[in-house]
Amino acid sequence: MLVGARGPDHIPLSPLFSSSALFLHLCRFPSSLLIVSPLPLSFPLFSPSPSSICRFPSSLLIVALFHLSSSLVSSLLSPPIVLALSRLMPHTMAKPVALFHLVPANDTARQALSHPDNRRFVSPARNDSLGLEIGFHVASVPGRVMARLGRDADLILQQRNVSGVHVSFEMHPETLVVMLSSRTKRTSSVMVTPTNGSGELIYGDCVLSYGTKYTIAIADYKFSLQWRGGTALSLRELSIREYNEALKRQAQGNVHSRYLPTEADSETHTWHNTRIHSARRALFREAEGARRQLIGGGQFGEVYRAVDDLTGNSFAIKVLLLDKCRNPEDARSHAHREIKVLERLEHENIVEFLGHAKWGTMRPEIFMPLRMGSLKDLVTTRDVAELSDNKLSLMVLGQMLSALDYLAYNNVCHRDVKPDNIIYFWVRADSKDPPDDKAYTFQLADFGLTTFNRLALTRCGSPYYMAPEVYYGKGAQTPKVDVWSLFATIADIHACFSFPPAAANEYEDVLRAIRIASLVKHQLTPMVREDPNHRASAAQMLVSAFGGRGLTTPLSKVPPIPDAQPPCLS
Repeated sequence: MLVGARGPDHIPLSPLFSSSALFLHLCRFPSSLLIVSPLPLSFPLFSPSPSSICRFPSSLLIVALFHLSSSLVSSLLSPPIVLALSRLMPHTMAKPVALFHLVPANDTARQALSHPDNRRFVSPARNDSLGLEIGFHVASVPGRVMARLGRDADLILQQRNVSGVHVSFEMHPETLVVMLSSRTKRTSSVMVTPTNGSGELIYGDCVLSYGTKYTIAIADYKFSLQWRGGTALSLRELSIREYNEALKRQAQGNVHSRYLPTEADSETHTWHNTRIHSARRALFREAEGARRQLIGGGQFGEVYRAVDDLTGNSFAIKVLLLDKCRNPEDARSHAHREIKVLERLEHENIVEFLGHAKWGTMRPEIFMPLRMGSLKDLVTTRDVAELSDNKLSLMVLGQMLSALDYLAYNNVCHRDVKPDNIIYFWVRADSKDPPDDKAYTFQLADFGLTTFNRLALTRCGSPYYMAPEVYYGKGAQTPKVDVWSLFATIADIHACFSFPPAAANEYEDVLRAIRIASLVKHQLTPMVREDPNHRASAAQMLVSAFGGRGLTTPLSKVPPIPDAQPPCLS
């Protein structure tokens, strides 16, 4: 095809190609290669200089359009020329299922666009720059993974300092947020920074908030993450829809991606497992842009489900409402002292304290794991045939006595033990059915809030679980107040105790109901002796009822339970 004559001796690539409507017409196909040459193919078109490709003395331009495979193009041309041509050649529009693009931000990343295996996923991003598409259509095997990047992955990053699978983009199966997951042992080689200036540098795993732009460094590759057009809500809806479609293909055994050949993938990465650590720092950091969900609360506090920025896991944020207190600053001071105590506690049956934030405001926040529910919830939702009153009560009694003994040994008093403040979880077995009773773990929660509550404008909480010395405010409040409350809790969840009473207008009515309940199980009677000096400690009850299993207090320091008269029923 004759295009023109008497061209200059030096024709820059960009003006010739970008301004020619004929060129745009001829190169509608992404696999097309435009060669400007008077032949043979050894012409300086194959010079390594991408900025000045065509030098010729000829008076005639011959334009030939060849449909060549990507591998043939790469074998004929040097990488700089392929890169220059790939940037100038028109590409198909981004696929409608592409969630975002990785747009190169350095020369190393730009070379990734020219790799033969990546070309099918190169398209213009929202800002018209070419980038690598990321979406569930990229993954070779359907599932929660959108795309894997590395030397042997869905998208190829071929430098030697890159692992076979270096990173992956995944959907968190519970919170449905997009995750960048580091698959390499060199976590420091994966760096993520929000470009809006509101975030800090993150190494390794993190949540990618819908609509937020990021700079992502993967070894020597540097990319800008550009979301497709739309609101954060529409992006979330698209990702969830495509995730569900991927799960359907997975369930149907259709492991063939719509755009890639099948490739084995064990999908065994376990970043989404709940992190339980003992390190004393804010282990959970809320992901920006992830919406909180109110899941509970009362007059003096609210509990939210939030998303962790690093793992995508759910966790709980308890917000203290200091403005509901008679003296907010006193409440802040007391609660802060309690938190300092909690920071040093570590026991299987005590909920983990994961940090706090916004302590200088009227709504300080406390972070903790999000469990399946409270003991109160479990009592109403369980299958009684599978988890009887006896089984449940025995598990709760043993685990909570162990927690209370640990607290007493560390000179800590909870003061608000009740079914609402005992949470539980169980480890999922291979089956979706609930496991046996040994898999249930109960944890004491809501520490320190009784101090906070005592500073509230009005009395809060139910008197059903209060020891007499707490209700009447007489005498020292020792860890034995928690032993009384635990008995009341057991009486509440076991039908044989008929507790709490249907009508209790006065605390004396509660006391009478406790006295009657204590006669049902004589071995538990020492827990509710009204004189705390004669009341059994948690350690003594562990020795008496469980043979000392779960003790923190050394067995040699546990005296026998003192003798006492049966409670008076008057």
